Amino acid sequence: MKPYATPSVKSPFIFFHQRKCGGSTLRSVIFNRTIETNISPQWIPCFKQDCIPYSLPPLETQAVYASHFNYGTLLHLMRENRRVEVSELVNNTLANGTGIKIHSLNDDEEFGSCLTNIRSTISRVVSCWNFRMVQERIGTGLDPLPPANKLSAQDWANLLPKSYSDYSEGCNNEILRTFGITPDETYINTMTLNHASFSHEFSTAAKHMSKCVIVMPERCEDSNKIISHFFPWIGHVDLCTAHMNSSQLRGANKTSLAENAMEVILKNNEMDELLFQFGKSLFDEQLRVANYDKPMPEVPM
Repeated sequence: MKPYATPSVKSPFIFFHQRKCGGSTLRSVIFNRTIETNISPQWIPCFKQDCIPYSLPPLETQAVYASHFNYGTLLHLMRENRRVEVSELVNNTLANGTGIKIHSLNDDEEFGSCLTNIRSTISRVVSCWNFRMVQERIGTGLDPLPPANKLSAQDWANLLPKSYSDYSEGCNNEILRTFGITPDETYINTMTLNHASFSHEFSTAAKHMSKCVIVMPERCEDSNKIISHFFPWIGHVDLCTAHMNSSQLRGANKTSLAENAMEVILKNNEMDELLFQFGKSLFDEQLRVANYDKPMPEVPM
């Protein structure tokens, strides 16, 4: 992988912002860089435009996209408004021997550059639960659900596959929600290893994610290096000290978990854990490239 050029309408940049993985801070940085460097048009919800809808950008082509997108949905939109560039004309033959040309699609097509953020599974689910199911329900007329440290293992088993935020999203399988082939929320939130489509969904999501540069909030210094190397137009970032949309719940034990709760969370997120481990391997390889390609220090004469 080589550093990517400054994005344009013909070669856009996409930040697939995964929820509760430290992405709000990064989305703010991306927005500020687009303003500073006059990159436009851009679709970055919550920054000088409404936050909703945050998953459905306008049909008009953009140079920069940054939000909670589903890969397949966004790619379909980009194929619609860039159809001449992505259509592949191939030869085919009818049963009667007549030669014809048809439009086909290549799932390996290059659409520009992309970045995504991942977080270890347990940490992400607990953060999602405390933020979406507890904190964001306060003052809405909905009863806040118990915070993560108040749930038993049985509570997690009962609630995780059935609970959805007021945005109609659960806390399970965030990487699948982003890079899978469908935006069907109940399908995503209940996907476990015994599902008939598990293997196919994993391979598809992994293939899509592998096209992107990966960052991890738990390894912020390494993430800073990766971003500055692969996206020179973004430049230096500090993901270690700036934290937007962090939990406001009080209490030192807000993330402590009951006995066996971790096992239940992982059982409900078997897909996410496998994809996280795959994403972590991509991250390590991209960090190796970033470190290898950095300029050598000058040797004193």
